[in-house]
Amino acid sequence: ARRAEDSQRAHLRSLVFAEGSLGSREIRGLFEVLHPSLEVLSLKDGTPELADLMREGRASSLKGLCFDDATLQPGLLQHLFTSCREARPALRLETLSLCGVWMSGWIQGLCDSISAGAFPLLRTLRLNRAGIAGCQSMEILTRTIRGGHLGKLENLELEKNPLDEQSLVDLAGVCRSSFLPRLRFLNLNGGRMSLTALGSTETGTKEVFEALTDEGRPEGFKRVHFATKFLSNALAEGIWGGRFPFLKVCTLVDHAAMTFAEASLRAEAIGPPDLSELDIHLSSRESPASSRPVAALVGSGRLSSCLHGLFLNEYESLEEEGEVSSSLLESFRTVSFPHLKTLSLILGPSSVLRNSIGLGEGLERGHLPSLQNLIVRGKGLDREGTEALMKAASLGHLPSLEQLVVAAPVRPCNESAMLLRSALERGHLSRMRQLSLPHFGLGDSELIEISKAFSSSCLTALESLDLSFNSISDDGVRGFVGALRDKTLSRLSSLNLTLNAGVRREAGEVLATALNEGKLVSLRQNGKYSLKEGLELGPEAELGFNGAINTEKTNFRPSFRLQSGGLTFGNLGLTSGGSLHSANPSVCLRK
Repeated sequence: ARRAEDSQRAHLRSLVFAEGSLGSREIRGLFEVLHPSLEVLSLKDGTPELADLMREGRASSLKGLCFDDATLQPGLLQHLFTSCREARPALRLETLSLCGVWMSGWIQGLCDSISAGAFPLLRTLRLNRAGIAGCQSMEILTRTIRGGHLGKLENLELEKNPLDEQSLVDLAGVCRSSFLPRLRFLNLNGGRMSLTALGSTETGTKEVFEALTDEGRPEGFKRVHFATKFLSNALAEGIWGGRFPFLKVCTLVDHAAMTFAEASLRAEAIGPPDLSELDIHLSSRESPASSRPVAALVGSGRLSSCLHGLFLNEYESLEEEGEVSSSLLESFRTVSFPHLKTLSLILGPSSVLRNSIGLGEGLERGHLPSLQNLIVRGKGLDREGTEALMKAASLGHLPSLEQLVVAAPVRPCNESAMLLRSALERGHLSRMRQLSLPHFGLGDSELIEISKAFSSSCLTALESLDLSFNSISDDGVRGFVGALRDKTLSRLSSLNLTLNAGVRREAGEVLATALNEGKLVSLRQNGKYSLKEGLELGPEAELGFNGAINTEKTNFRPSFRLQSGGLTFGNLGLTSGGSLHSANPSVCLRK
């Protein structure tokens, strides 16, 4: 950067640094050469020096600062916000992103900085997956908005935060032109993390929709993403009637999905006119009856243009669940869903065999061309159903698939393994990032068959491989490693071989040798980076791995793991005296 001419550096707009790549010296050196053209800086961690440099005005040219999913030292955010208030010259940030940052008390520090005028030009505030739970955090944020300190804000994102009913009411109260005159986009989509906390009545949902249709709403408001468990008949009919043109993305859960489906019977429109993406979550534990009208609506084809995700969760204790899954899965045999990206099915024992086969036939007919995430689990999936899914993959009917999870308590099934190998070798799953086969009935011969496909260059995107709860032994692991080439699975960062009774000390030694030889170069140590997964082995295999790993050639350090009572203690090193000490400053306790 120091040697580059201004004409070369002027093109640099964004810099993104991986976790652990910037220490105190590197951060100071970076800020010394920041060029005025740089607009966005994205960091996965930080040091106190970062806050000091921002106070000194070294980041005055930045328009965007991103700490998404960052691992931050305790108190660093508070230090950072204080520095932002004291920065001279003042910051010119237009985008601040803190998605996935969970730290206690940080929302107060952020709002104090906003109130003090630290971000006068802020246009986009992203707080997705940020642990904003309960009315207290939302009250702090809405009080700041009422103070008129975010008058230039255009985009407010609060996706996947467990917002309760009062939080939605408070937020609805500030969706006014007097507080947010330039607001154009509001993201309140819940996703999985907050589905259980989306209000206990219809009040919160009603307040938000009324605020966005009121004459006092921001004049340029264009788009809202929303999730709810409860929907009134009037709101459901309004969606079908096109009275909410700003509602583009919506997640409906259980009761809300039922109300929406019943309103479709009274609607003249073929489909909801304004929705571009619709996710439906159904849990038969809530009410099996609520799922029937939804299944009928999906089967009618009226959602084919907007259905983006479908999640069905059945439970063993209910006898009526098979009827719901039967109707839903039969839909895929006859109806095309060109925009469906995610299909997640947890099938109870009452689900009948032909349901899984019906899904496989729908895939073979090209009815799910955009499917990226396919998750099928539970006792309702047996050998024939598994073979139907693998056959569809082998014929190239899942070209966009990035995540495949197939888990069922079935006996070893060599046919399914052969079909999966065929799909991998032919490059039909070249976009696959996560392959999860727990309870797949894999033995050594099945794993070796699948491993033969790993030597091809068609699986370059794979990042996570889960082979837990199978019947693999040391011989299977040896065959897996033997199929690896220098650049095979070069992006694989997570490998799970736990709860395979035959994976013992020799398997750990074989894996360590592969790493020493430069294979699996992206595989990381479990627990080293926050809660991210890495290499997971049983206790005996891990002892073998620790004894054979070369810590000078790899990023791995010896670790000792205690597994008991559902808790895993990772990254605890053994001293020569046999006592336990932390090999990592932040020892991670992971459920």
